[in-house]
Amino acid sequence: MVPAEAVARAVARFLEPGGTGETARCRAQELAVKARAAVSEGGSSSCDLRRLIDDLMETREAVADGRRHYYVTRC
Repeated sequence: MVPAEAVARAVARFLEPGGTGETARCRAQELAVKARAAVSEGGSSSCDLRRLIDDLMETREAVADGRRHYYVTRC
């Protein structure tokens, strides 16, 4: 069990101006901006997903055509 006083101190540190909570909120906002950019059209995650789909389609076509060797394109 965690003593109530320890919980109260942690919450107070998190809520006080300039404390741990403010730092965490700022970092969370920074990460949110980066995450939105990554998943937006043309972002890094969007491009990676597009490449994965293209590679899977190429592999499927190669197997369907009976090609034993096929090359997956990389950017």
